[in-house]
Amino acid sequence: MQNAILFAIWIFRLRIAHTTYTDRMVLKSGWDEIEGNKMTEVKIQLRYKF
Repeated sequence: MQNAILFAIWIFRLRIAHTTYTDRMVLKSGWDEIEGNKMTEVKIQLRYKF
């Protein structure tokens, strides 16, 4: 019987995006509507790999 060694790895990802629209003053629609022409989006992901 073989012994197996497992390595656990945590992976953290951060993404920030900033967009400026020159042809619009309202972005998106409905509940997501944003007044103005700039939008910043932040996404975070945490993964556990084994």
